[in-house]
Amino acid sequence: MQLIEIFDQLSHGELVQLDLGNGDQSINPRDYPRIGHSVNQALSALHTRFFLKHGEIRIALAENLTRYVLDSIYAESNTASQEPTKYLLDSANPFQDDVLKIKAVYAEEEEEEPLRHLDPPPLPLNVFREPRSVRTLDYRTLVFPPPDKPGLIRRVDYAKGHRRLVARDWENPERSQIDLPYTHMQALLFYVASRLMNPLGGNEQGNHEGKYYMGLYEKEVRELTGEGLEIEQDFSTEKFRMRGFV
Repeated sequence: MQLIEIFDQLSHGELVQLDLGNGDQSINPRDYPRIGHSVNQALSALHTRFFLKHGEIRIALAENLTRYVLDSIYAESNTASQEPTKYLLDSANPFQDDVLKIKAVYAEEEEEEPLRHLDPPPLPLNVFREPRSVRTLDYRTLVFPPPDKPGLIRRVDYAKGHRRLVARDWENPERSQIDLPYTHMQALLFYVASRLMNPLGGNEQGNHEGKYYMGLYEKEVRELTGEGLEIEQDFSTEKFRMRGFV
């Protein structure tokens, strides 16, 4: 979708009562940055809640190193970085520092040649008292058990962040592409409306438009979750075991 579509939907719907138009139910371009920043926040909220974009990065395990941060300063493509160990293997597709959440970790060397086109079961993730378990310290930091030998490869699958909107997007909203499927547009509109309404507070009857639209957003998110409109997968080891993979 394009940014102008979001502006048009807001001006004819959720924001029709606000002074953001030109008298013809269109948003004045001077208000594009104000609304655009809220669109950024809505996109971040939706991409964090749902697995909408998939990313992956390969890590070469190093000797005497167990903690790995998914940061481009450790990427082999980053020739400007002075880090002594470049363990992110991204020469074919440079890493963009776009991790929202680590979803699964795979041991690539365990894939047998005839099955290399299939994903093996993921390694245990944050499983207590499991010696092979990988731990996450935060949304982009992994701790691996000491490898049998350095150079082993681990593939990390993660939820990938959206492209953030910047000034050139409000300047040309007709050409600005948004990283969001149309199925999630209504949730985005409710979120943006809530952010823009919140500073207005409540009225004499105690109604608060910001909270009202946030309630609609949460309801829409629950419905989207129920409909499975995401690329989410269950990476748990227990799920694989129940299905006979482990």
